[in-house]
Amino acid sequence: MESMDWASDKDEGRWEEGLKKFFRTEPEKLDLSNGKCKGIQSVKALSRALEANTSLRELHLNNNQLGAEAGKALAEALKANTGLQTLVLADNQLGPEAGKALAEALKVNSSLLKLVLNSSVEDALGEEALKVLGARAVFAEKGKQAELESRFRFLQEEGCMALLVVRLLFVGKGRAGKTTTLRRLKGEELDSAEELSTYGVQTWAGNRQNDLSAKQDGWVQATGSTFQSAASRQVLSEPRQEEWLKWKEREEGKTAAAKSKDVPARTAPKPEGTKPQGEEAAVGPAKMQMDLLVIADAASKKGADELVVRLQTWDFPGQLEYAIANTLYFQNRGIYLVFFDMAGEFESELQQLQLWLWTTYQYTKPDSADSARPPVVIVGTKYGTKNFEIDQMDESLEAFFNKLPGLKDQVQPGVAGSKWFFPVENKADEPERWIVPLRQRIDALARTLLAKPNGPPSQPFQGLQSEEYPCAWVRGHDLLHDLGEGLAGTAKTAVISASLEKKDSELLLQKELSIETKSAPVVAPKGAKLIECSTLAGEVLWSSRQNGTSKCSSKEDLDSALNNLGAQSCKVEFSCDFLELAVVEELLSRMQPRGVEKQDIPKLLHEMTRLGTLVWFDEPELRETVMLQPR
Repeated sequence: MESMDWASDKDEGRWEEGLKKFFRTEPEKLDLSNGKCKGIQSVKALSRALEANTSLRELHLNNNQLGAEAGKALAEALKANTGLQTLVLADNQLGPEAGKALAEALKVNSSLLKLVLNSSVEDALGEEALKVLGARAVFAEKGKQAELESRFRFLQEEGCMALLVVRLLFVGKGRAGKTTTLRRLKGEELDSAEELSTYGVQTWAGNRQNDLSAKQDGWVQATGSTFQSAASRQVLSEPRQEEWLKWKEREEGKTAAAKSKDVPARTAPKPEGTKPQGEEAAVGPAKMQMDLLVIADAASKKGADELVVRLQTWDFPGQLEYAIANTLYFQNRGIYLVFFDMAGEFESELQQLQLWLWTTYQYTKPDSADSARPPVVIVGTKYGTKNFEIDQMDESLEAFFNKLPGLKDQVQPGVAGSKWFFPVENKADEPERWIVPLRQRIDALARTLLAKPNGPPSQPFQGLQSEEYPCAWVRGHDLLHDLGEGLAGTAKTAVISASLEKKDSELLLQKELSIETKSAPVVAPKGAKLIECSTLAGEVLWSSRQNGTSKCSSKEDLDSALNNLGAQSCKVEFSCDFLELAVVEELLSRMQPRGVEKQDIPKLLHEMTRLGTLVWFDEPELRETVMLQPR
């Protein structure tokens, strides 16, 4: 991302020149809130740039006291702009005339989805303008954005939250249809070819969408930050008053110290865990989502707090030679989906199913006497070519559960005429008929695991994963997850080449590299592998992806392409399969505004192992290595 230093320049000429350079990088987001927009001339320069720009999606201009003339200039720009989707103009004294001009602009502009104004403007607009604005307008209380930003900073320094990650473990005999069912849960189409057997663990992280009954709203690849997702909801609630008031008092002390000529700003108190002076933060302070007011407005209209749960799936091989190895990764967290094949011979399928159910029961023992085992869902595949009836399996399972009453408490009720399992036919003409009930049950179980009981729990495992952790832990989780799956952002073109070295056919970082991601500035560690490097316009210069195409075939080619690029920044993506524990400790302790305390890092890694995000064994011969990519 291009430097935003120009936004603090008091000279309007230099400000406009900086703006022009910034727009040449084709940015998707621009935050000029809280006094960064210098007046009417700056707004006019911005408006001219917006008229021709197609890349920018979000623009924040809140709390600049711009006035009516600026609002009208922006309205004219909106008539020509075709890319902007979110525009925040709260706390700008726009008045009704500017509001009406913006409403007129939206008669022409169809791309803008959300326009945030002050609630005082709403009262003065009139019925016709309000009708034009419709659902695209969000009217915020004066000062609401600043309040939310303060809460967001407080949350990072003092707050706690649950890790909204639930692991789904797909286990059972080989060729039972585990991978095919996972593909259906994701809403994917199947080709006519047979699904290949799974060898080794296959992992995937996804999120549920809004409508669990719609095929197009199956699970989608998880993007973004679990911290941002949880924080965007948490800041809408009132913080804990005692801690909140103390924090605000400290912030006011910092501000006063910074303004005083007699007391240097550096004497203001800092939160514990702050990195040493002069050492670059491994992860900078998280940036609040620019559309938080839009989220707040949607939440207030829904009247509910919608959790966005990350589903961390582990698809295990079913061949018997893998059975013992699989149990190394079983934990007393998550949801276990145990599969059998209804097209198989009954006695063989029953024996295999009992083996996997018993294994699940044995390796998911509770942490303590007052804890519980995680839920188990049994899935019977290939119903369309079944070789035995539902009742036959239900009766045999009932007899088996009577011998293991603890397992009976884990196993969830079935559907479609079965007491104990979910019949599924993945190759039916309408597979969603079978998949939707399973998708909905998994979603309900995930929420139950994360829900703190108010009174007696509805299920023994309710709240099993509701424990709250310091926000630094959640941000540490996101950092290590991204390093395993692919840490993407922008980096300075001038330092990319100097930071890379070739090793065999791969390009690796020989030193740390600063990357600007969507949620925070991050340092990619030494040894990280370059997955992809591309221009801001999207031209791929280097790719190590399988079947990936790129302009450059060697490091020399990449160096030459970067030198001739003429742009200050490039898009990059790095990943690490493994990291030494000492490197992980250093990265997590160097997060800002608060890092993870060194003595807490083993606890965080243990919890992330239970959630399926990474693998770490706290054993003498194994603990020095953290596996970030368990595939």
